[in-house]
Amino acid sequence: MNWRAVLALGALVLSGACHSAGSGDDPPTAAPSPTSAPSPTATPDPLGPPPADAAAAVAGLTGFFASQPGAGGCADRLKSAWGAFCLEGDVDGDGKADAAYLVPIHPAASAAAAPAVVVLRRARGGPFERFPADGDADASALGLLAFSIADRNGDLTAEISYLRNSCTATACSGHVQIQSWDGTAWRDIGPGDDGVVAVSGIEFTGKAADTKIAVRGGKMTAPGAGPTRP
Repeated sequence: MNWRAVLALGALVLSGACHSAGSGDDPPTAAPSPTSAPSPTATPDPLGPPPADAAAAVAGLTGFFASQPGAGGCADRLKSAWGAFCLEGDVDGDGKADAAYLVPIHPAASAAAAPAVVVLRRARGGPFERFPADGDADASALGLLAFSIADRNGDLTAEISYLRNSCTATACSGHVQIQSWDGTAWRDIGPGDDGVVAVSGIEFTGKAADTKIAVRGGKMTAPGAGPTRP
């Protein structure tokens, strides 16, 4: 065999080996393109922003406790997010502690300095109840003096008390209301007056049926009212 035949045979063998090694391999595939991680979805706050009216306060509390069934009656979140105040006591005589919330509201316009609503959450469940329905409660320092859950009439159940404001263009009158559950409905057993103009102090003395309420005020501040005394 001459040298030309040897070279031709070597080239043929090499070509067959390369073809055999490559014929069984899968075709090359492109590297997978990187995928971005899905962006986290923000969970809406069931409590929502500070309420603008009494209905929004009830809706926010309802949603908050529905989303957190294990939350205690006086949850810290209500104070930190809304500035709400909370008290507990048995107002319906079922032996379980109910919770009442004094919730500041932020209406677009109000003559009252610190409008609020009192919302009751009963331990046995059921819809939340509000006092007064139109949100005329007071959440100022004086309103906090009036806000209580305590037995005020000696029936061994607690009553809910709060300061309700009635405002004109020149002055606000404060009326301490005491809501008592008679087994079927709420009754206001507070002072039977029309309120005190420009309340400056509220004090509870005594207990149960011996409870007395002193409301100080009465000083007119409108121009032209003339000399007045509390």
